[in-house]
Amino acid sequence: MKIKNIKSFYENSLIANSSPALEIGHFNILKVEDLIIPNKPHPELSRRSFFKISYVEGKSTIHYVNRTISINGPTLVFTNPLSPYDWEVNGEPQTGYVCIFTADFVKHFINLQKCPLFASAENSVLPLPIDLTAVVKDIFLRIAKELDGNYKFKYDLIRHMLLEIIHYGLKEHSHETIIDQQRPSYERIYLLFITLLDEQFLSIGTSGRNINKSPAFFAEEIGLHINHLNKALKAITGQNTTQLIQKKTLEEAMFLLKSTTLSVKEIAWKLGFEQANYFASFFKRNIHQAPHVFRAAVND
Repeated sequence: MKIKNIKSFYENSLIANSSPALEIGHFNILKVEDLIIPNKPHPELSRRSFFKISYVEGKSTIHYVNRTISINGPTLVFTNPLSPYDWEVNGEPQTGYVCIFTADFVKHFINLQKCPLFASAENSVLPLPIDLTAVVKDIFLRIAKELDGNYKFKYDLIRHMLLEIIHYGLKEHSHETIIDQQRPSYERIYLLFITLLDEQFLSIGTSGRNINKSPAFFAEEIGLHINHLNKALKAITGQNTTQLIQKKTLEEAMFLLKSTTLSVKEIAWKLGFEQANYFASFFKRNIHQAPHVFRAAVND
């Protein structure tokens, strides 16, 4: 399973790590046009060990496990360590800025795992309206300028500017969301559920099989009756607990088939299926392809 850390990011980008060691976490800002993005015959999905907030201009495509999102024009992109993805530039080189940082860098300011912009691909790519483009771009320029400066507390200032970008993103995201009286509490429940769900699957690459996919488990962990949990998740996503667990299982299965050499039997075991044929039936029912056929098509 491919996980890119800070060191490999700089090595693959052919850029020296110019950011000094910090007492808490890591932060750097780079120009998008300085990054080396190799041409690949197929998307190579991988996770990162760090967060990224990017401001990009130009045409590109972001490949996630279960969807592909096209970018054309000024866009904010939020990526997190749990979601595997690959970024493909289309046509002319992109321009813009990318901030890379670890959760520790902002842990006293915001819990990134509970921020909707980092929670899923659906929320992570935000095309910017004309009136907001100049404002957001200016913040990135100020961050770059501040990082090169000698101000004693420059990293505190940079943290606040990062939060400013995140809040502009949240504000823009809320424009596309229908808010009702119950939604704020439902959103909190949804974020708790997604965090627990991600934690279940995060252990696959390190500790083998340790997955609990029971809806009752998540309801108990959150402290709700299963009916209340289903109602909250349905209000936010249109899907109930079981459907979201199955969706996550399917995404992880696709990722493992695309990005590892694990056998179908090993993948089935890691994903909590008692028998490989149960996994094969589940996969084919949702993707309309057997796991080995899907893997062969991806690698063709």
